[in-house]
Amino acid sequence: MKKELTLTLVFLAVLLLSSICIIISFPKENEYQTTADEGGYYRQATKINEQGLRGFETLAKEYIEKPDLQVYPSPARIGYLFLASLALKISYSFHALSMLNVLFFILQVLASFFFLRRHWGIKVAVIVGILICASPLSWALSKRALSDPALFLFLSLSLFTFIDFLRRNKMKSCIQFILVFAFSILIKENAILLLPFFGLMLLVHKFYYKKDINIFSMGAMIIGPLVVCITAYMLVLGSLHNALEIARIINKLSLATPPPYVVRYHSGPWYQIFIDLFLLSPFVSIFCMLYVGYYFIGTERKDEPLNLLLLFSIYFIMLYSFLPKNVRWAIPVDMIFRICAGLLIIHLYETINAKIRIRKTIAITLMFLILYTNVKSYYNYFIRYDIYDPTSFNLLVAERVFFGVGELPLEESYLRMSLYYYNKGWYFDCIKEAQNAIIIKPDCAEAYNNICSSYNQMKDWDHAIEAGKKAVEINPNLQLLKNNLNWAINQKELGK
Repeated sequence: MKKELTLTLVFLAVLLLSSICIIISFPKENEYQTTADEGGYYRQATKINEQGLRGFETLAKEYIEKPDLQVYPSPARIGYLFLASLALKISYSFHALSMLNVLFFILQVLASFFFLRRHWGIKVAVIVGILICASPLSWALSKRALSDPALFLFLSLSLFTFIDFLRRNKMKSCIQFILVFAFSILIKENAILLLPFFGLMLLVHKFYYKKDINIFSMGAMIIGPLVVCITAYMLVLGSLHNALEIARIINKLSLATPPPYVVRYHSGPWYQIFIDLFLLSPFVSIFCMLYVGYYFIGTERKDEPLNLLLLFSIYFIMLYSFLPKNVRWAIPVDMIFRICAGLLIIHLYETINAKIRIRKTIAITLMFLILYTNVKSYYNYFIRYDIYDPTSFNLLVAERVFFGVGELPLEESYLRMSLYYYNKGWYFDCIKEAQNAIIIKPDCAEAYNNICSSYNQMKDWDHAIEAGKKAVEINPNLQLLKNNLNWAINQKELGK
């Protein structure tokens, strides 16, 4: 009992230290991406705070009527927007949204710890819990003002409650799964793509493994989350018509030709997820592959929770191969990688034929390698280069795979691509490229000017003025910058 308490305190100390590291690396308030998803969530949550629940209906109507708003997250993400609006009640700042994400991070790590302790014991829970605490991807997303940490928390809870239901077949786990998975969909609508996996696993366990699963429970777990979401949309978005219109727009956008930004940065082979996770956590990836290989070669493969986690990974990777590639959407797979890596460390500790001191030294050395490389990756990618969108391209740029010695400076390459998109009339992509240039060179007046010009073309005068003022502040002697800013100010005053 004393040993278990000691191990738990060690885990909690690492969790506390991880949370502090995230908080002290928050971007400055003016460094959040106000023209990207962060700004979209902030404005939507602010509207809800101003108007109460009626704000959701206002957001829905604006999203349907104004195509320029459809490049931002849809107001169908009512779960996250509601939580974000609560955070903004405490403090009207981007930092409030980041603090909310730190809370999600802590809750997700704790949920993983209790799940692991219940199924594998305290040693596995502590080792894997520490590895999950030190995920550079989780740290990076938790310091931003995005919805991914909230989605990760509720998807993890969905997976954990689903596994508990299959093992214990209790109505309590069934109800918990319906509620947390429905909330996952309300946080990010594409979470619904994971529903076929849960349905398939229910069928396999019912008819192949002959488990005594009630047909009513099966139907409730498949249909229940959809019923909860539809009801929530009807109540919150004002009408079923608004919900269906938003769904139609989302479907239309998903079937449309992808914008240049997605084509350039989110394209790649199905195995790109493995490359990205290796870049972020090389030893976790290696240890995970070794353990999975050992697990499937071995004769005993009766660890039901692990089987389900691995099957979930396979399904997710198959699904991922048809979607735009971005490792930040694959955090559940990162967690499963860490579980497998932790199981390898425990297995080596328990099976190596050596003195206890030698076995402890080996285990501690392996943990140190993982923790050191994770912290180094976080610093390199998300502090030093301040990567906002962890696509393969941006990770490889940080590794100097692209833009080597003798080529264009990185910010100049982004600027040229930004200008190319502007001339093509792809203004949102022009803004994205200009933002990438600003990440590399914060005092890049030309990048702010491109953003200002793009918003002028989209008649978004407020954002154009904001970017134009920054451009003129950096370089007050360039007349072109003043012209673009003055145009935005004049058009806003004329009410155009």
